Amino acid sequence: MSAVTPMPVRRALEGGDFCHVAAITPVGPHVTPMVFAVAGDRVWVTTSRGSVKARSWRADRRVAGLVRAGDRDVTFGGTVATYDLLDPGSWGRSVREGLLLAVASTRFTRKNARFFAGYAVDAHHVPFAWTPPGRVFAEIVIERSAILEPGGAASMWGDWGAEVAGASRFRAARAGEQPLERLPDDVVGELGDSGDAALGLPAA
Repeated sequence: MSAVTPMPVRRALEGGDFCHVAAITPVGPHVTPMVFAVAGDRVWVTTSRGSVKARSWRADRRVAGLVRAGDRDVTFGGTVATYDLLDPGSWGRSVREGLLLAVASTRFTRKNARFFAGYAVDAHHVPFAWTPPGRVFAEIVIERSAILEPGGAASMWGDWGAEVAGASRFRAARAGEQPLERLPDDVVGELGDSGDAALGLPAA
């Protein structure tokens, strides 16, 4: 049974366009922005059946996310469950959660209508993995969450462990040190030297 999502967190989630979702892989967190919707105190996303996230979730259901909403961010951690028409293991859950699935699907489609419109226009160019038959629908049950403001966490809910690292815990680069010097030049060029970013770190 999922905990009730605090109203400040829910408002922040509903005010965001994208959710940076992190899945655990053998080589570390895999973080990508995803369109999403909120229904039943859960975050709903979709991904292709063969994506890194879908494969990772089969091995480890832990997940984390970050949503930007104006001058505030909300971050959360929890667990994920997938609904896949081609996976008999999810059919029973689909039947049990039929009503919630219908509500979540409607909200997801309405909130992200402009993206679906783009798919429709370019349907003959869209790979199969991007179309509904090639995708899975996933629910993220939020177990802990926090509202972030410049300088740190403004409020937190759930169990984050005995100690949570804030921005002040991260070491600044030493004089003369180039933080991105170990990355390939083409990657550094794409990143630039300023802007917004999402960083995924594995929990201890």
